Amino acid sequence: MKITSEILPKSQIRFHIEVEGEYSRNLHDRILKDMVRNVRVPGFRPGKAPKQLVISHIGAETLRTSVVEQLIQDVINFTIDNSPKDKDLLGGPLIEPSVEELLQSVVIGSPLNVSLTLDFYPEVILGDYKNLVVKAGKAEPDPNYVADTLHNYRLKQATLIPVEDRPVAAGDIVIVDSEVINLADDSIVPQLSRSGVKLELNDSIIGLEMFNMILGMEINEVREKELIVPDEFPIEAIQGASVRVKHHVLEIKRPELPPLDDEFARSISQQNTLEELQEVLQKIAVELAEVQTQNNIEDAILHALKEITTVDLPDTLIDAEVNSLVQGSIRRAAAELGIELEEFKRNIDPETKKVLWQTALQDGIERAKSNAALLRIFELENLEIPPERYQDFMQQLKESVGSSQDHKRLEFFAQETLKKEIALEWLKEKATIELISEMEIEAEFPESAPENPREEESVQSSETEDLVHNTDS
Repeated sequence: MKITSEILPKSQIRFHIEVEGEYSRNLHDRILKDMVRNVRVPGFRPGKAPKQLVISHIGAETLRTSVVEQLIQDVINFTIDNSPKDKDLLGGPLIEPSVEELLQSVVIGSPLNVSLTLDFYPEVILGDYKNLVVKAGKAEPDPNYVADTLHNYRLKQATLIPVEDRPVAAGDIVIVDSEVINLADDSIVPQLSRSGVKLELNDSIIGLEMFNMILGMEINEVREKELIVPDEFPIEAIQGASVRVKHHVLEIKRPELPPLDDEFARSISQQNTLEELQEVLQKIAVELAEVQTQNNIEDAILHALKEITTVDLPDTLIDAEVNSLVQGSIRRAAAELGIELEEFKRNIDPETKKVLWQTALQDGIERAKSNAALLRIFELENLEIPPERYQDFMQQLKESVGSSQDHKRLEFFAQETLKKEIALEWLKEKATIELISEMEIEAEFPESAPENPREEESVQSSETEDLVHNTDS
């Protein structure tokens, strides 16, 4: 085989491979020889049947397909073996002609010309990352955190009382049949069109017009309305779309909350009194504000780092980040709408997936750029992953995704994640950081957004639950 190459944008290299006709002929003969030795033909001992009889038994097309498939694999291996040794392979190959076309067109014994495009890890050029100066928002404890948390716990223990003598009111839990039609193409929005769905009409739900319209409805009443979906709606695919919403109320229930007293405090925590529990929750509110402040600092550093980084990102890196963002959007939307995640995923149609992907694309590019810069800093500064930190993280991964996952892939993910974390920690130590109020940050940087969106609600709820149940007074 002969190989030449050309450098492409996005950290790609296209290789042109010329395969002599003799190569495929020799490959054909070798595979046929193996088949003669291993294929059982009735009336002959293994390895004793004539070649033509073996070909007739297995089929000439099957033999040809096996030869072409092995030829393609040999070309791929040859290309990778002859790719630049100073570059890390990321993805590919993109084969031209395609595998399907090659399977149809290759002539055994004739020359073959193939092109393979491979993605390589990009060169990352950094500015003065050792002297970053950033402004970050200092988060204050949520003044409503204690009351809201206690209310949510009371809701979990509430007794649902059927309501038949009045219409739906805020705070009720209703069972409804819902249908949402996207008027752009008269298609059903599957995530929102369900029968017998239970809705808790809390402030966040009734703040959305398509659910607010349920207020005031009677049992068995059907209400229909056309509206424009707001830009902040949890399902990105229909943000800004004109839709027709129809609800049919089947049941109305009101939650009867348990008394907010010492007995309630003991039932959900290890605290003996309500006052003690409120003190614990107030400490959590302070801790969460500090966590948010640290997140704000990291976001500010990542934003500044991105501004001084030059990198020609390959699609492989971008696609990985966009996919991560899309999956995060799906999880958040399912949680906000109270729909089981797997059910929500099953109801996402291809067009919605396409819209989600396009919506996340720019953020994915920005995140891929920041991550590439962090990994480069880890390398340049000769940073190391503490063995105990690596072992702890690997254990967490195995517990969260299951030990049946590919161990090498888990190891790679753990190493890449910890390298980025450690590089970011190093940058935080070196950077000059000015903390100002979050309102000042929003006013000064109205278009700024977190570099790494976090599952903030789920983090807060899980941390609260752990601390409430496991903290002694």
